[in-house]
Amino acid sequence: MKEINETTVNEHTAIQRLVVGFSEKPFDIFLINTGDISLVGQKSPARINMESEQLRKCCLVEPHMIKGALHSIEMLQEGYEVKYKIMQPAEIAAVFSNMSPLDELSYPLRRLVNGGETAQPMEYWENCAGNPSTLDGDEQVVREAMNTLLNGSLQAGMTVYDPACSTGAFLAYLKTIAPGIKTVGQDINPAMVEIAKGKVDEVHLGDSSAPACMDNTADIVICRHLNLDVVTSDVAKELFLSASRTLKTNGLMIVLGHTPILLTSAWMELQGYTALNRSMLTTSGHAAFQLYLFKKK
Repeated sequence: MKEINETTVNEHTAIQRLVVGFSEKPFDIFLINTGDISLVGQKSPARINMESEQLRKCCLVEPHMIKGALHSIEMLQEGYEVKYKIMQPAEIAAVFSNMSPLDELSYPLRRLVNGGETAQPMEYWENCAGNPSTLDGDEQVVREAMNTLLNGSLQAGMTVYDPACSTGAFLAYLKTIAPGIKTVGQDINPAMVEIAKGKVDEVHLGDSSAPACMDNTADIVICRHLNLDVVTSDVAKELFLSASRTLKTNGLMIVLGHTPILLTSAWMELQGYTALNRSMLTTSGHAAFQLYLFKKK
């Protein structure tokens, strides 16, 4: 990864150039689109919360990771070229603190190996089942945000479906918010299904391309598997459409994860959804993370 001061546009504004190889970590480059400006940044370890000094590379982005205002992104022979206008820290902090729920945080660059996207093999996820606390810990800040995101939306009698439920911790947390909901989980990994039993009302073993829920029966669907390392972009689109079939009209679709989401809000909205959230700030406001909330038309 190379970064150089390429040119000076005028005496006040400098354009910086960053080149990232296809097989390096282009997925660390993120954009925050506020409508008025697109900020570009590079992910690094973040504070999990304001009280802790522990740094961890996770789903969180903080203002100090933002490099400036996006100028352009181009694909070169050796990788991606990102150009941006340098901004002062105070300017960046002001834009960040004024982010609205409809401002999108996205990761536009894909890791390419021999010209194509890659995902982790099944063996990788089977090994993860041996350390469920790490998986659950990475999503803690996202789970806690559900209190704010779904305030008043979770009602007794609703069915909440997660087609890739992992340990079941996410569905179990939602049940603490609204004990009267019915939680339905599914996972392709037998070990994860065993872990989820006892946390989720109904757990199924199976590929999410064949949903355990019938069409138009779920009030809320949670997609936590449309992410880097889990699948490729093309597969993510197929799985989104599979999950979408299970959702009732006016139901809520939540798309999240602790690695970059591979789909854009624009594409998902074209599938018949209205965006209610395209990003979210932590409860302390110190960091932002990807989270999409849609209402099915």
